[in-house]
Amino acid sequence: MRLFNVQLHSITRFGIGLTVLLTFVIAGCSGGTTTNTTTSVKSATLSSISITPASATISKGKTAMLTAVGTFSDGSIADISSTVTWSGADPAIAMVDRGIATGTTVGTTTVTAVLNGVVSPTADVTVTDAVLTGISIAPAAVSAPKGTTTVFTAIGAYSDGTSGNISGSVTWASSNIAVATVNASGIATGLSLGTTSLTASLNGITSNISTLNVTAPVLTGIAITPVSVTLAKGQTANMVATGIYSDGSTAAITDIVSWTAADPSTATVGNTTGIVTGVATGGSAVTAYSNGVSSPAAPVTVTPAALTGITVTPDNFSMPVGIGAVFTATGTFTDGTTGNISGSVIWTYGNPPVVTDHGVGLVTGAMIGSTSVSASMSGVTSNTASLQVTRHVVTSITSIASLSGPTVAVGSYIYLTASGNYSDGLAWSSFSLEAPATWSSFDPAKATVSSAGRVTGVEVGTTMISVTADGAAYSIPVVVTP
Repeated sequence: MRLFNVQLHSITRFGIGLTVLLTFVIAGCSGGTTTNTTTSVKSATLSSISITPASATISKGKTAMLTAVGTFSDGSIADISSTVTWSGADPAIAMVDRGIATGTTVGTTTVTAVLNGVVSPTADVTVTDAVLTGISIAPAAVSAPKGTTTVFTAIGAYSDGTSGNISGSVTWASSNIAVATVNASGIATGLSLGTTSLTASLNGITSNISTLNVTAPVLTGIAITPVSVTLAKGQTANMVATGIYSDGSTAAITDIVSWTAADPSTATVGNTTGIVTGVATGGSAVTAYSNGVSSPAAPVTVTPAALTGITVTPDNFSMPVGIGAVFTATGTFTDGTTGNISGSVIWTYGNPPVVTDHGVGLVTGAMIGSTSVSASMSGVTSNTASLQVTRHVVTSITSIASLSGPTVAVGSYIYLTASGNYSDGLAWSSFSLEAPATWSSFDPAKATVSSAGRVTGVEVGTTMISVTADGAAYSIPVVVTP
C-alpha cells in the first residue's frame, strides 16, 4: 500500500487563511512499500466583482437588494455582498447598506462594490416618486339627514412615509346607491333612509370601509307668505309658514313654528297662529322660528283704521213734499271705532226725482213718491234706507177773512175763509185747501161754526173762531150783534 500526504498551506479565500492537510495513503502489494508525499497548493484569489442587477429602479422610500458576486482565480464564484464595501452612491438619492439600496430622493445614482482592491463595474440605481401603500377615509361612521351632503376625506399613505389628501384622485364607491351616492370629490348625498358603506380605491389599493347612516330629513328653511303685508289699524292678516326640508320637500308648519313681531306696539302676531293684528300706525316685521331655523322677516305696515261698514239712518222715513230731512251715514272702522261720515260719502237715491239732494245727507221732498237712500265710500256700501214723500202739508195759516168782516147778527151767518202756505211754498185758501180743515168756536153760546167755516150768531157777544189744518192753527175774534 502507498500513502500520499499533501500539505496545503495558506489558501486564502475571502481574506480567510486555511491550512489543509491532505494525506493520501497508497497501499500496494508489491513489496509492501509505503510512500509519504507532502505538497503545497497556492491560495485562490478574487479576480473580479459583478453587481446584480446591473440596474435597479425603486420607489422613494422603497428598498431593492443588490448582490455582489465575486469571481476567483480558480474559477469559482460566491456571494460577497456582505463583505464588500459599497460605495459611489449619492446618499441624497439612495443609500446602500450591505447590498440593500433604499430610495431617498427622486433621481439616479451609481453604485460600486470594492474588496481587496477589486472594484466592480457600476450599477445604476434609479429612485422614482413614492408609491401609494394605503388609503384611509374619514369619518369612519356618520349619520346625516336625507337630502344633506357629507364630505368624506381620503388620506393616502406613501412608501416614503408621507401622507396626503387624495380625495379628488381616488375612485369613490357606495355599496347602496339607493341610500346615498358619492361623487368624485368624496361628497356623499343621502337619498333615502338606510345605511350604505363607502370606500375609496386607487392603483389597486382600497381603503377602509366608512358607514353612512341616512336619517329622516330635517328642517333647513322657513318661507312665510305673504312676504310683506299692509293692513289698517285694527285689521288682521293671516301669515302662512312653509317648512323647507333637507331633501327638498315642503310642508305647512304655520301652527308648529313660533311667531314673533319686531314691534308689538305697532303690530302683534299670534304665537302659534300667524295672525297679524295692526295696533298702531307704523312699521314692524314678523318672523317664524323652529328648531334653530328662522324665516326671513316679513315687513308689516300698519295704516290708519280703514272703513269696514256704513249705516244710513233713519230708515223707513216719510215726509211731505217740500219738507227737508237729514240722513246720517255712520262709519265703522277696523279698530272698532265709529264716526259720522255723512260729508265724506257718496249719496245715492234710487228714484232721484222724488227728492232734491242738498248734499251731506240733506234732502227735500220734491214730489210724491218713494225712493231708496244709500251711501258709499272706499268700496264700502251702506244699508239701503227707504224714504216716502207724501203730499205737501199746511205749514202755516196766515189769515181768516169774511166778505162782511168778522161780525154777525144774532140769527144770521157769515162765511169765513182761511188762507196760508203749504210745505212746498205754495199758497192756499179754503177753496183750494187739500188738507181737511177743522173749525171751532171758543164760545158756542155766542156763535157756532160749521166745518165749512159758516159762523152763525147765537147771542150777543164775542167769541174766538179757530181753524186748524195739518197742525197749523189760526184764530180771530167774531162779534155777535143784536
